[in-house]
Order: sequence, then structure tokens, then C-alpha cells
Amino acid sequence: CRGVGGWRRRRQRVVERSCDGPRGRLDAPAGSFVPHTDRRLRLPRALASAAQNVVRRRRIASHGEFSRRQRTGVVGLRIVGRGEPEGDHRGAASGLGFNITPAMAAEELKLATFVPNTHIIMAKVLTPWAEKIARDSGGQLTVRNFPSMQLGGKPPELYRQMARGISDICFTLPGYTSGDFPMMALTELPGMAESGTDGTRKIWANFDKFLGREFKEAKVLGLWNSDSAALMSKNKPIRTLEDLRGLKIRTPSAAQSAQLSALGATPIDMPANQIYNNLDRGVVDAAMIPMSAAIDFKLIEVARYFTIEAPLGRSNFLVGINRARYEKLPANLRKMIDDTTGLELSLQGARTYDEQNAAGVAAARKEREIITLDPAERKRWLTAFRPHIDAEVASGEKAGLPARGLVSAFGVLG
Repeated sequence: CRGVGGWRRRRQRVVERSCDGPRGRLDAPAGSFVPHTDRRLRLPRALASAAQNVVRRRRIASHGEFSRRQRTGVVGLRIVGRGEPEGDHRGAASGLGFNITPAMAAEELKLATFVPNTHIIMAKVLTPWAEKIARDSGGQLTVRNFPSMQLGGKPPELYRQMARGISDICFTLPGYTSGDFPMMALTELPGMAESGTDGTRKIWANFDKFLGREFKEAKVLGLWNSDSAALMSKNKPIRTLEDLRGLKIRTPSAAQSAQLSALGATPIDMPANQIYNNLDRGVVDAAMIPMSAAIDFKLIEVARYFTIEAPLGRSNFLVGINRARYEKLPANLRKMIDDTTGLELSLQGARTYDEQNAAGVAAARKEREIITLDPAERKRWLTAFRPHIDAEVASGEKAGLPARGLVSAFGVLG
């Protein structure tokens, strides 16, 4: 296989070689496109090596007949048969068993999150979604997971990493940076939803009018309510309002921190993956987190008391894709994303959490104490929350936000 005498075109960054090795000529028409990363294609070694060494990690021309997987080193190769005119770009490599024609660029999206791949949302929602779009697109659109902060940084940085293009998609909580999402923070107020599914439907019913404005850098693929929050303590059971006073309690967001302050506790903002060690070591006395997380983060190992069904706010979960990255995708791939995300993906996430909540309660009940507030005590908590809700709405209105309209739409203000 003669690999010498090739030439490079600066703008198109293409390698052309002729090949007439002792095993016979590579029967590919001049100008045909061969994806270097297609492992099923057995190219002569010199030909593959030339392509790899010359055009790897280079941007290809935007003339439509070359392709490259962005930022991953996927390259293309134009083959010119010996003695054939350079301009003949027609036909197929019948000896290779498939057409070698100009191809659409394969697209890979990087999904970053703070949870491991074993987390229930990854295992039952996001990984199956990624597999579906890869299958339906014939491999033209794939999602590569970067779990457990593999791209660096800390969980509260996930949304901004996505906005800056460090990742293409993030799975995170808007509450980790509540200041960036003041309207979303209002949806975490007590009494806004009866279940994760109920809260998710309310979020999407009010998204365009009240919430969408906060996601300028992202196209929202999924946005849902968690299951109901619980209070998980190690040494002191929480049965009444009085039991909360003075306790240091982990919360996921500033919005929920304000709720605990209204009840007399001392809130400490903390990502979920830090709860286990901090609760075990006594850095916090309890954690405010949904029961679905008791399994995912192994909290049943360190907490002894679980106060459930308290009238606490619910966290929101977000799956968002960088808007600029999304808009650069081909129209057919954008449609594939649109058709598989939005309300339905969000409801899948909410239902998954609601189901995991029941599993978490059942698991904790086997070896720990489950505490349920009686109706009179629950009413006391709701009464204690009312001044806090009114203050949050007034603060939002003062800042120029339609806070009252949103909270009323959720049925809290009546």
C-alpha cells in the first residue's frame, strides 16, 4: 500500500492516498468518505495510520462532505483510487460491503452530574433515555455520562459548567445556587405540592409564564419535584416543633434553609453526597432530604430516626442542555431530543422518586424508627410556616418578580 506522495489541503484538512497493496486494490471511489472510527471497516494499516496522524483532532471543513465528532478526535478520510480522477466522488466501495458516501457528523453530548451511575435517576431515567436516542438516531447522537463530578468542580457548579460549555448537559438541583433561580426557589415553599408528580405538573403548567425566564443559558430537558422531604437524625428524634430548636440540620438550598430557620432550627447548606460523613461525625444533627435519598446515599446506615410526611418544601431537579450546543445540532437530532424530553421525561423522574420514597420508608422501617406527625402537630408546623411564606412572596414582589402570581397558581395563597 503506497502511502507516500499524499498531500494536505489546509482548509479541508483531508488526507488522500492511493492504495494498490499485494492484497489487491482498495476499491473505493475517489472522494468517498470513510469514517476513521468505524471499527467494522478494515483499512490497510498505512492508510489508516496516515489518516490518524494527519487529521486527528483537527476541525474539518464546513462544506458538507466531511464530518467529525466534536472535540473527540473523530476524523474522516477521502480515498482516491490509483489512476482515478480526483473529482469523481460517486459510487460505493462494493468490496467493503457498504456505501462510502458523505456522512453526517456523529454528535456526542457530555452529561455531568454529582451522583454515580448507580443513582436511581441515572439508572432508571437518564441512562435509558440516552440509550433510546442513540438507538433511534442510528448512533448519530450519543450521550456520555460523567458521574460523580468527574469533570471537576463541586456540585453547586454544575449548572454554570454547563452554561460555560465544560459539559453539554447537567443533572443537578437549581436549589444548589438558589440566587440564580429566585422563582424556582418559590416552588420549594411548604405546601406547594402534594406529591412529586403533582408538583411537576404544576411546574410545567407555569413554566412558560413564570419559570422559563430563569434558564437563559439552557434548554430545559427535565424539571421535576422530588418526593416529600424527611428529617433524618442520628441521636435525637424529631416529633414536635420544640425538638427542632437549636438543631443543626443539613438543607439542599437557601429556600429550604429559610424554612428551617422559621421553625427554630439552624440550617446548614450541604450537597447530598456530603451528608453521610457529616451526620456520622456529628457535624450536623440531622438532614432534611427526601426518603428516596435514604437508599441512594446509604443514610439508613447513619441515621436512627426518620420523621416523614412533615409539611416541608420539596427540592427541584433539573436536566438542562447548553442552549448554544443544542441549537448547533442538526434539525433531525434536535427534534429527537424534543420528542423525548420535557413534561414526560420530568414525570418519569418524579414518579421514580415517589416510588423510591416508598422503598426508602420500607427499608428504614426494618431497623430504624419511623416518626409520622399527628394531624394536630402537622397543623402547628403549617401555622409556623405562614409568616415565612408571606415574607418570601413579599420579598419576591419587591424585587420585581411575579412571586404572588406563581405561589397563587400553585394554590397556596388561595
